[in-house]
Amino acid sequence: MTNSKPFILFIETGNKFNISNLYKDKCELISQNFSGQVITYGDHGEYKFGDVDVKVFPLLMPPKFMARVLRPVLKIIMTLRTLLCSIYFAFARKRNNKRLDLIVTYDPLTTGVLGVLVSKLTGVPLIVEVNGDYTNWTNYSHINNKFLRKFKRALATRTQKFVFKHCSGIKLLYKTQINWAEKYTRDKIIRVYPNFLNIKNFSHISDNKTVSIIGFPFDVKGIDIAIAAFKKISDSHPDWRLEILGYYPEHEKWLIEQHISGHEKIERLTPIDRKLMEEYIGKTGIVLCASRTEGFPRVIKEAMKARKPCVVSDVGGLKEVFGDNKNGLMFESENVEQLSEKLSTLIADESLRKEVAQNAEVFATKTYSNTSFSENVTEFYSSVVNNYQSQSARASR
Repeated sequence: MTNSKPFILFIETGNKFNISNLYKDKCELISQNFSGQVITYGDHGEYKFGDVDVKVFPLLMPPKFMARVLRPVLKIIMTLRTLLCSIYFAFARKRNNKRLDLIVTYDPLTTGVLGVLVSKLTGVPLIVEVNGDYTNWTNYSHINNKFLRKFKRALATRTQKFVFKHCSGIKLLYKTQINWAEKYTRDKIIRVYPNFLNIKNFSHISDNKTVSIIGFPFDVKGIDIAIAAFKKISDSHPDWRLEILGYYPEHEKWLIEQHISGHEKIERLTPIDRKLMEEYIGKTGIVLCASRTEGFPRVIKEAMKARKPCVVSDVGGLKEVFGDNKNGLMFESENVEQLSEKLSTLIADESLRKEVAQNAEVFATKTYSNTSFSENVTEFYSSVVNNYQSQSARASR
């Protein structure tokens, strides 16, 4: 019997591990109204969650001594493999008279371009997710050559314009995320809602006297800003520590240690498995996001669900959630003085910490619920499919 649910092809970026944690709940929610196929790479294997299959290609890793030479080549190979697999899968369904109603890509860059190609070849509408601000210069600060840095940013901007022009729907994390591209998005169906995140097991355990900044890379996450601000207040709050947690390459580890400069209350931790994050966040005192650019970091959602007070920079979707300082405290991005004041205020006032933490938990429980995600996805996907079918019917008359 043919599955009557609309069928979706998801083309996603790689480096995906702990597949069950990432996909199980999300796919089962999507399966309430859709079926589908996810194509990505990382923790190699084939998985099935509800009515959604997940195909994960092995991640190609070069030996360390040839990493610089081989990494770009291997990335191209993985991209081509993802494209060919997506095209083959799409045409196989068409050939077997099976439904293919929608294509969804993780970003408007590499996977977005792949999505456009598959969409044009198959005549299937495309939704593009936008999960960051890819025009922000901070994303390219790690590139030493200024001409290459400008080229990569310009390429990312042009690529997004191309993808927006040829897609049918755009999913954003916050309202102003692509205001710069309004010319290319006027006739698109656009929705703003949070990504699915499996945070159901995050909960409050205890409150140690630690400020935690979690994530990478160095410049994007504002690690230098966090260190500088904490140094300003450390003497006034000698019982508190700053912990830095993330998967940093060797040159960034060195950079962090240079900024720490032997400060006894600041420590870069050894990275931990994602499975241990629930306990780590559940026990920390304050979670800090000092980013120079963001969409909306998952660690802040996890911290809110775990009833942790947060201090965040006013970038991306963060300012839409923390703008009134009820769910946490917000500071002007890169303003070290203001960040140090916010941290000091929160550390000194236990009742304030509890108040904003409780507000954050209530907000996260409601906003990032499975029901909310399911309703948003169902309405958005259905709108794009129905609108595309209506346009196609009118064009064929």
